[in-house]
Amino acid sequence: MSEQFFASEKRVNLSHKSYIDIYLPETKVLIEQKSIDIDLLEPKKQSDGSLLNPFQQAKRYASELIYSERVRWIVTCNFKTFLIYDMDNEQGKDGKKFLRIDLEDLPEHVEELKFLVVFRDEKIIREQELSIKVGEFIGKLYDGLIKQYRD
Repeated sequence: MSEQFFASEKRVNLSHKSYIDIYLPETKVLIEQKSIDIDLLEPKKQSDGSLLNPFQQAKRYASELIYSERVRWIVTCNFKTFLIYDMDNEQGKDGKKFLRIDLEDLPEHVEELKFLVVFRDEKIIREQELSIKVGEFIGKLYDGLIKQYRD
């Protein structure tokens, strides 16, 4: 993997200094963290004077990322509640714009959180590693044979 698993305090180019709290490049997830006492749905005054709730703030950050980094998921969290937004389906399941998971209910929602990581099939990984080794061997074999026929 050429990128690190996550970027903390990733800078975005707004008219003022702004930073994404957490960005997961491999799964295209942006996480906006707030203090435990912050209501995740209530707009708060931003450093530029605008009124945004954490999702709107995260969405503004996401819009400033280069195309290859555009996010699929936005998660807002205040350490007791997680709100998960699927940007491919902004209307959401059952007409809900987000999935709400309270911290105490987290173990019951493992399936819904699988978007946070990429699961790799170990068999495919082994086959890829073997293919690379075979390719390297064939290259060495070719180099050895070609030396015999150059003269």
